[in-house]
Formats: sequence, C-alpha cells, structure tokens
Amino acid sequence: MRKLFPSRTCLWLFRVMQDLCISPQCCAQKMTSATRFGERNWIVEKEFPLRCGDFSFSGRSVAGFGTSIMVSELGILFDVGCLPEGSEGIPNVLISHGHGDHIGSVFSHARIRRMLGAKLASYVLPRECHENFHALFTASCALDGDAGFASCLADITKSAPVDGSLPIGKSRFVTAHPTEHRVPSVAYLVWESKRVLLPEWKGRSPDEIRAAVKQGTSINAVEHVPLVGFSGDTTIAGVLRHPDLLRARR
Repeated sequence: MRKLFPSRTCLWLFRVMQDLCISPQCCAQKMTSATRFGERNWIVEKEFPLRCGDFSFSGRSVAGFGTSIMVSELGILFDVGCLPEGSEGIPNVLISHGHGDHIGSVFSHARIRRMLGAKLASYVLPRECHENFHALFTASCALDGDAGFASCLADITKSAPVDGSLPIGKSRFVTAHPTEHRVPSVAYLVWESKRVLLPEWKGRSPDEIRAAVKQGTSINAVEHVPLVGFSGDTTIAGVLRHPDLLRARR
C-alpha cells in the first residue's frame, strides 16, 4: 500500500476500507497499476462504484489523468478533472485545488448543464484559485464561440468555506480545511444537522415530552454530524491536522 500512495491519500477511500473491513492488501488488489514513474510513483485507478452505508461513490480517479468522485445522494461532485456518467446532474462541485486533473472538465460540466436546460451549478474552490479559474473559464467560452457565457462566473463561483460553512440542501452544509500541497488546496467535509433530545429528556415517557412541548419547554438541541470527508491531494499530515476529517462516517 505504501508504494501505491507514497505521499498522498484520499481520506474517504480509507474510510470505505475501514467500514467495509477491506484490508490495505485487498484494496491494493482492487486497483490497477498502470504506468510507473520512477521508484515512488504509480498511476492508480480506483474501482467504482462503491457503496458505503447510505451513500454510493461513483466516478473515476486516475492520478495525473482525472479525478471526479460523485455522491449522488448528497448532490455533490468532489473535483471535476473528468466527467463521469451522470455527473452533469450534480449541482454542487467542490474543487480541492487547481491542477488540471482535478479541475480540467469544469467548463464542459457547466456547458452540458446549460445545454440540458439545468440550473447553473455552483463551483466551490480555494479563494486563491479564483482569478485563474475565471481566466480558464473565460478562455474556454471564447474557444467555444460563446464568450457571453462567461458572464455567469459571478453567480457560479464560490470560495471554499475555510472560515465558515456553505449550505448544501436544507439540513447539510460543507466546511473546507487547508491541506498540504504544492498549490493552494483544501479538504472538504460534509455535515448533517440533526435535532436530538437534550440529555435530561432522554428516557422520559412520550406523555412527558408532549406535555413539555405543549408548555413551550425546549427539549431539543442541534447536533452537527460529519458525514463524508474528501481530502483531494495532500500529505497524510495535511489530513491529520484536522481531527473532524477523521470523524467523518465515510
């Protein structure tokens, strides 16, 4: 396993291995080593789809060629270095960094959604990438003979929420966490907010709870649960500095 991943990792992959009780050796057998570069680097292709609990992970991830991981149940596409089947239907694209194998298909994703009459997607990426992202998108529009499409950039570009959160649906939100890479990069964590009984009300009878609610007594608290973590390209130290990433269920 060490040869396959000399310095980088995808956090969710290790979570899948852990949840499915897949050993590193078994996981290595399920990957295709394509071309070797020197002594420490391999191109590794992960097999998809993978079902893990309530979520299915599909897409493609080939180091240096293209990474795009889709979680349909969340309406999220992690990175857009390629366009897996069905990815045009995903409205929230979370981009970890600006390398071509993680962002190179962003214009095609936006153009196909517009061609299909779908609402414009949101493209979330590190703030340091915005200027070059806008230049890439604008140039792509010009090459496509539709320079006017670039006018949507202000509406579709969002900054990775390093100092806050970004709502994804009614009860879920995303946070971003800086990682270690040779360009600005972030990991993403998808959370779910749940209403839970306050500790002092657990074990009470339904009649007591109903009476308390009728009297206007607060019996609930909001709990934020980390659901899915995605590290992008980073060293393991870039993941370990953010304990919440390790708490993610997937």
